[in-house]
Amino acid sequence: MVAREQGLTEANFSASLGKAVSVGLSLIVTIFFLHNFIPFPLWITPYLILASSLLLLLRKRDSIPRPSKADAWPLFCVLLIGVSLALYFQKFPLFPEYRSVDFQAHVGIVTSYANGGMPSLNSQILYYGVEYVLSLFVLLFGASLHPVFLVRLSMIPLVAVSPLVLFYATSKLFNSHRAAWITTLVYSLSAIVWFTMPFNVGLYPNFYGLLASSLFLIVASIDFIREKMGLSSLFFLALALLNALLSHYTVLSLFLPLTISLILYSKKEKAFK
Repeated sequence: MVAREQGLTEANFSASLGKAVSVGLSLIVTIFFLHNFIPFPLWITPYLILASSLLLLLRKRDSIPRPSKADAWPLFCVLLIGVSLALYFQKFPLFPEYRSVDFQAHVGIVTSYANGGMPSLNSQILYYGVEYVLSLFVLLFGASLHPVFLVRLSMIPLVAVSPLVLFYATSKLFNSHRAAWITTLVYSLSAIVWFTMPFNVGLYPNFYGLLASSLFLIVASIDFIREKMGLSSLFFLALALLNALLSHYTVLSLFLPLTISLILYSKKEKAFK
């Protein structure tokens, strides 16, 4: 039964989409971070990200599963988040419900990044990963919409695809689609509670660090052990680790329990052989 569930987990289209989102976000963060050491023109950043994504897609194209009826529930959760987003922005289309200095800070940081202004290296660690991601939106759409509005609106796609990221991670953690569906459904239905974090208070790094960075780091670490430390899993682990270290300082609380868990997991895998 466990083997059957694990096979289902690996061959699910929604989980593959969640992995693609996690890897894509990590690529964005990594390429922006490399600008500290290789001062390439930032306008080529979207093309670098697109080229990197296409290379990974071509490499993995044979292992991408087709959509099936099993994808209905995860995609339904994305629809739930979409409805919540539509209702919220219908009520607060331009400005958040509460005033917060965080919004002004994000606009300043993201605009500076998009214009090539990089702060000192140590100030970027454990906080600015999401700012890199939002900078990409400013590079792409900054000419048509002012950053004051664009930065907040750019969080919409990140929140919208978050159920897929959660479904991907929990599928790996639980080795069960049913457990992953339930977890993702509860997350999507509780959006009314946690919506205040990214959209009313402006805690972008907290949201990004918890969902996109921490979950991808956990899953990439598990894959690294499952695949016997192969080069492919090492690449994704390196991406996830850099993304996590640039996301939010709370990710540090993961390293000790994650290390212990991976040691125990590795021993368990050996015991079954």
